[in-house]
Amino acid sequence: MEEHKLSICSFNCQSVKSSLTEVYELCERSDLVLLQEHWLLPGELACLNDIHKDFLSTGHSAVDVSKSVLVGRPYGGTAILYRKDLAGRVSTVETSDSRITAVNIYIYHRACAYCLSIYAM
Repeated sequence: MEEHKLSICSFNCQSVKSSLTEVYELCERSDLVLLQEHWLLPGELACLNDIHKDFLSTGHSAVDVSKSVLVGRPYGGTAILYRKDLAGRVSTVETSDSRITAVNIYIYHRACAYCLSIYAM
C-alpha cells in the first residue's frame, strides 16, 4: 500500500443541519472531517452519509431515545466523516461515550493511527 498524506479538520458545527454548506466545503478540502455538536437524534445519524457523495460517516448521538421522553443533551453528539476511497483502511473504534467518536486508520504497511472527534464541555 502506498503512502497517503491525510488532510484532517475539526468543526464544532452547532447543528449539522444548519451547517451543511460549511461541512460540505470541509469535505471538499479534507480526507476526514471531525464534527462536534451535530445535534442529531440516533435515527438521524444516517443523514451524515448524504452530506457529500464521496464521504461515509460514523457517529454518536447525545440523546437517549429509549424512554418516552427524550433524555440527553440534544445539542451534543460527535461524528467523523471520511472519504469513501479510505473505507477499506478505516475501522470504527467502539466508545461508550457520546462525546467521543473514534476510528482507526491504516496508513501504510502496518502503521495505523487513531483519529478521535471529542466534544468537551
